[in-house]
Amino acid sequence: MRKFLWVLVLVMACVVHAAQDSNESSWVDGPSHEGVEVMVDLPPDQHVKNFGAPNDGLGLCVFASMDMAARWHHMTELIDVIHKVREGGGWPEKVSKVLRAYAPQRKFLQYEGVNPEMLDSSIKQRIPVCVTYGYSPRYRGLKTIYHMVILVHIDAKWACIVDNNFPGTFEWMSRAEFLRRWVHPSGKGWAYTFLEAPPPPIPRSS
Repeated sequence: MRKFLWVLVLVMACVVHAAQDSNESSWVDGPSHEGVEVMVDLPPDQHVKNFGAPNDGLGLCVFASMDMAARWHHMTELIDVIHKVREGGGWPEKVSKVLRAYAPQRKFLQYEGVNPEMLDSSIKQRIPVCVTYGYSPRYRGLKTIYHMVILVHIDAKWACIVDNNFPGTFEWMSRAEFLRRWVHPSGKGWAYTFLEAPPPPIPRSS
């Protein structure tokens, strides 16, 4: 596997931490957008913020995303895993190594390519997916970011992610726009997810 360092650490001061203008290609909203609710409604108080690793200062976005997935699945051995990883950056082999070290009993799936079938299948089961993310208008002036976020919704029209540089928010975009960002800039996306049952749905009144 080709090794990519997904290491985005800090948000530039000029990034606006707010809803985007209507002419942007994505929008910050809550866990629902135009009547569509996210399939993976991870509460904002369980969102995990990215930071620089203690040994090298490189970003831990891959493991912030892992931490959020662990919280959704109530995998206590991986909650706060971001604080156990001493060097920043991430790639498939490193994810496998961290999971073998801290959660050897957990099953997971990794994929590299352009087929979104894994993303669709996981989200339909209410299972979040950690995904590469190569662009967002929230990073003003940057045409490419080397980043990983957590996908919490995708359907035939919409997609929604939680960006660990903006915890507490949900970023919505069209399905086509998300898939473009997933594979940018390498021409293929990387995704991983846990093969675990999701928590029960939140009870709602009829």
